[in-house]
Amino acid sequence: MGIAYPPAPMDKTTVRMTIMSLAIALGAVVAILFIMRPFGILCAESAVVVATVAAIIVRTWLTRPLGYEVSEDSVRVRRWCWPFGVVNIPLSGLHEVREVLPDGLPFRRMWRIWAAGRCFGYFGTFWLRGFGFFWMSCTNRDKMVLLRNRRKFILSPASPGEFVDEVKRRAGIA
Repeated sequence: MGIAYPPAPMDKTTVRMTIMSLAIALGAVVAILFIMRPFGILCAESAVVVATVAAIIVRTWLTRPLGYEVSEDSVRVRRWCWPFGVVNIPLSGLHEVREVLPDGLPFRRMWRIWAAGRCFGYFGTFWLRGFGFFWMSCTNRDKMVLLRNRRKFILSPASPGEFVDEVKRRAGIA
């Protein structure tokens, strides 16, 4: 059994971007369903657009972290359900665990490889010049933690200092 850490609450920018993304998505759905319909423009393509918008929002919601658990052999990122469920990060091989300052990862320069960013947080695989590829499950850019073995992971627990101390203790990192 491990120690559970809740995710950090969304930072102000993430909250604003989430509201804006959902408003734009809702606006597109309203435009398709209520504005185009009286003109007879509603068709199969409109249904595909509405379904795609809904699928993107649901997928993003399901991939957000529900919490982190530090056990004897791994850090687990808990998410809603399969295939998004639990992500295990093994403690064996970890050689770096530290807090990351917000300016340490310039978000404007990050490339999303297979990821969602800004709506509910930042989730998935990203790339940044000088840092390389990394997997992120982050809801707050002010409370980020880096875990590095052969891969890089960025997480955002509510108490990053305690989280880093516990991971270092269990991984045997000084």
